[in-house]
Amino acid sequence: MTAGPGSLRISVLLAVLEQMVSNLEDCASELIIDLNRAEELVFAGPAEGTEASRAIYQYKRELMMLKSAVIPLQQPLKSIIAHQSPGAAGEVIRHFDEVANKLSQVAEQVLYCDDAINSLLQADLAQIDVAQNSDMRRIAAVGAILAGWGLIVGVYQMTQDFETLHKTYAAPLFAATVAVGIAASGVLVVLFRRIRWL
Repeated sequence: MTAGPGSLRISVLLAVLEQMVSNLEDCASELIIDLNRAEELVFAGPAEGTEASRAIYQYKRELMMLKSAVIPLQQPLKSIIAHQSPGAAGEVIRHFDEVANKLSQVAEQVLYCDDAINSLLQADLAQIDVAQNSDMRRIAAVGAILAGWGLIVGVYQMTQDFETLHKTYAAPLFAATVAVGIAASGVLVVLFRRIRWL
């Protein structure tokens, strides 16, 4: 019994679909590997921050391309299976079901990767915020320490009797000013280290 043109078309369609789904499976497997690499970069520490962000955005772009290939393919495949004639060979229907199941697994992997990369993006952004907050605290602490010196210098130079004081107590006044500045800076450094701003 020779195969008719209809069964030949079905065989060709089945072969094309199997190859497509096989390629999509390979892409999904590579995406899982890339997801693990992105996860390592995110949790490697602040030194890898910009590299992790770049890897996440590159990954999201690749994921969107794969998602746009996988998700729309599911409905036409279900429609092909639903429209098989009742007299179609059971082997053909079984092959279509296998292809549909593989495609569903790929779609689940893609959706999992989508959720996982969004979680990694949130974790990366949180780490960046923490690092920026830490930097801002350090800048504020150094600014407070330097502001103390500015205050001392301002009081020292804005005194109306500056020339008289300077002529009378030049060395002791300068030494006392520097000592007060160093003491105030030391107290601020200890305080900021205690609250972990330095």
